[in-house]
This record gives sequence, C-alpha cells and structure tokens, in this order.
Amino acid sequence: MTDPTTRLALTTLIASAISHCEHEIAEMNRAVRLLEKDDRRRIEATWQDGQQWRGLASDDFTRMVEALVILTDGALTFRDG
Repeated sequence: MTDPTTRLALTTLIASAISHCEHEIAEMNRAVRLLEKDDRRRIEATWQDGQQWRGLASDDFTRMVEALVILTDGALTFRDG
C-alpha cells in the first residue's frame, strides 16, 4: 500500500467515515434523551455516559465504529459530540 493515490483514497475514506460516525453518534445520544422514560432508563443503565448511542445503533454501525477505532489505534472514543 505504498501507492500515494491509494493512501490518499484510504485516508479520505477513513476521515469521512469518522466524521459521519461522530455526527450519527451525537444524534443518537440526543435521541436517547427523547425516548420514553423506561427505554431511556434501560439504555442509561446499560451504557456509560456518552456511550448511550450503542442502545440505538444497528449492529453494522457498531461494527463500523469499532473497526474505525482499531484502524486509528484506539485514538477515537466516539463520545457525545
């Protein structure tokens, strides 16, 4: 993967995916606050602060976030934005 064009494409793809995930996570964390009381409490009891989005996320989205964390050597936390 030494081709500069390939590296640029991958860097752009990863940066765009990170930006998209950050936006979606912030939206999901805000949405948790609008849920019915029982659903909101269940999610808040299950996930630590800033991670409540996991209670609303699809398995595919969660896997994508986890893959991005691995690709960035754990530098990403995807907290409430």
